[in-house]
Amino acid sequence: MTLSAAPRRHRRSTGRQKGGRPADPASRARRADGADWHAQLFRALSDPNRLRIIYRLLDGPMSVGELTSALELEQSLVSHHLATLRKMSLVMAERSGRFVEYALPREVAVTLDGKTLDLGCCVVTFRRSSTPPRQKAGR
Repeated sequence: MTLSAAPRRHRRSTGRQKGGRPADPASRARRADGADWHAQLFRALSDPNRLRIIYRLLDGPMSVGELTSALELEQSLVSHHLATLRKMSLVMAERSGRFVEYALPREVAVTLDGKTLDLGCCVVTFRRSSTPPRQKAGR
């Protein structure tokens, strides 16, 4: 005779605290295996368009349409990148009338200079220059 257990249904974690607020990146890192979580975080930040979205949101909340125009990208691509960033709690969405505005959550601290993010595990500084940094000789 073979016994088999009924498959368990696991509730999928949404990365949200009670009340629907996204958990901050640092608390998610404490709950999960640190290396796996950090790999997911850096994977989310590895796309240049996602970094451009975060860079734009440093100036304040924006809708998908505003981001689409500012970044000159397709709406579907911007929405895809925003979903990836939301999954990692790097951006949050809030309905404003007919539109959804995206912003950086308070948990992702923005410093007074307006160009540095504190993710809890690391700090990311954006250069406000339009020219890329020069590479050192020999690289």
